[in-house]
Amino acid sequence: MYVEVLNNINKMWDNVAPALPITFRQPCEATKEAILREIEEVTAKVQAIHGNVDYTAEAKQRQINATLADYVPRIEAGLEKLTKLTQDLKTQVEKELSPAKPEKVDQGELLNLKSDLRMVLDPLEPRQALSRMAAALEQFLTEDNGLGTWLLGASDWPRLYAESRGLNPEEWELHREKVLAKYATEKQAQARDLLKRLEGASGVAGVIK
Repeated sequence: MYVEVLNNINKMWDNVAPALPITFRQPCEATKEAILREIEEVTAKVQAIHGNVDYTAEAKQRQINATLADYVPRIEAGLEKLTKLTQDLKTQVEKELSPAKPEKVDQGELLNLKSDLRMVLDPLEPRQALSRMAAALEQFLTEDNGLGTWLLGASDWPRLYAESRGLNPEEWELHREKVLAKYATEKQAQARDLLKRLEGASGVAGVIK
């Protein structure tokens, strides 16, 4: 029943584990190993029942059902725990990668910045506006403009603006990620690599969804 899950977890874990911080890798490794042991045990027991010539078909099915009833809840609980560990790390990494909001935000300054951006963006075609907004984010990064960097790099404003122009907000996300990746520190680059591993089909999260 869970043989494919076992094989996939082993394969995918080999890919994602090297990028994991040690504080996450240890509890996740322990959870993974517990799941694999349970899967190996239940698989062996079900195979043994199938191979027992002394059992009738009905008796085999009863034994198999009882065995699964014992193991399946533990396996699923382990998968849920592994999912939570993975999602917690994903949330943490995403937070670390998002430009920080300045401690003190002058609302008047923020409104003026949004107004200035709209004066530049509104006359443009929608997708041209996204490209121009990405250029503005890059400029804010190079000028060390914390408010501008946060507004375009972490707040919801660009997504809402893209939506107001009839575009899928995900299109802006692609622009944003490209710019942020370009100016990422070595630590941020490592975090981005980890996030891709967690989100992609080759990551733990992809295996156990």
